[in-house]
Amino acid sequence: MERYIAVDNVCAWPNLTLMPDGRVIATIFNQPCHGHWEGDVECWESADGGRTWKLCGIPATHEPGTNRMNVAAGLAGNGDLIVIASGWSDRPPRGESRPGPKFGPNAQVLPSWVCRSSDGGRTWTHEQERFPAPEGDAGIVPFGKIIRQPPETLTIPGARVTHVCCTGDGGFTAEHVARCSLIPHVVEHPTDVIGRVDAVLIATDIGSEHVDRARPFIEAGVPVFIDKPLVESEEDLRTFIAWADAGRPFMSSSCMRYSKEFAPYRLSTHDLGKLRFVSITTCKSWERYAIHALEAIYPIMGPGFVSVRNSGGADRNIVHLKHRSGCDAVVAAISDMAGSFGCMSLCGTEGHAHCVFKDTFYAFRAQMEAFVAYLRTGIPPFPFAETVELMRVLIAGIRSREAGGREVPLSET
Repeated sequence: MERYIAVDNVCAWPNLTLMPDGRVIATIFNQPCHGHWEGDVECWESADGGRTWKLCGIPATHEPGTNRMNVAAGLAGNGDLIVIASGWSDRPPRGESRPGPKFGPNAQVLPSWVCRSSDGGRTWTHEQERFPAPEGDAGIVPFGKIIRQPPETLTIPGARVTHVCCTGDGGFTAEHVARCSLIPHVVEHPTDVIGRVDAVLIATDIGSEHVDRARPFIEAGVPVFIDKPLVESEEDLRTFIAWADAGRPFMSSSCMRYSKEFAPYRLSTHDLGKLRFVSITTCKSWERYAIHALEAIYPIMGPGFVSVRNSGGADRNIVHLKHRSGCDAVVAAISDMAGSFGCMSLCGTEGHAHCVFKDTFYAFRAQMEAFVAYLRTGIPPFPFAETVELMRVLIAGIRSREAGGREVPLSET
């Protein structure tokens, strides 16, 4: 076994990029302090497969009283080396440590810089405003690989988002979203887009707001995609049912309906025999995120939910669903369980399967492709009756929780 010291006396957290000329670039934090004091982001290069290394360049030099340490790195479409670098304020000089927590109450995440090198990491330019943080947020901590995505996968042919409006308290301004997403027009009021667009996306996950947000577009005959969940109450569900019966063009879904990981089981569960038990997890609240779990299992189990019993509380919903097929399902919606989002188990008489949702980009793109196809053909990607049943399950889950865990027949909703 051969052992090599790549870069001595640093924390590093190396982010490796293979360059077109065969060199390996390691983007690192250049201090041995785990971020405790001032330091920079450096690039080191190896031309012999990692045996020896030398300093190549410095993408991000710290300002006094700060460090630059958190990075994402990779190649741009034109071959430039890109490093997105943030760090922390309230850092003592190099070599000095402070007692107590590493990041005290005065430490803030620094705004990210986009650092670009067109000569393989030797010299760098900086764009300090190209990667803005949401309004009210000091900064975003970059991490991992920057991966070149084929341009055709980032768009849907013939479809463009041309206008954006942000209302409510989501923490983002329309200008911020427009800069990040290359949207040319910002409007003050949502209704300003009527007559200027072919369709509208209502991208909020607060079901209780959706009737009011959708109404002006529904009444103007503008097709609408409404983010999940469609509703949280029976009254609002009746309103959408009436609009659907009147032929108003709209649809709503979770991206989980289109997840790549669950696709084989949407096609068939024959190898598992008859399904007897299904479970799936989600984070956040039942009202906002249960639909992700429900819409993941619905195309697999099919229509026919009979009753719902929520034995949990507002932050910890443990929900038992009975299905007419004889299969039972349990949905766990636990507020702080982000690290276990989308874990699904299928248990049948002949076999079992466990899979985890991972590829969010694929699912969201497929969801938008389905909406664009609906606009072009007028044919919905799935019956609205499925959305109605899913909303009744969601509403029954709320009612059961408020009633102390009473089993609520779906016929009640």
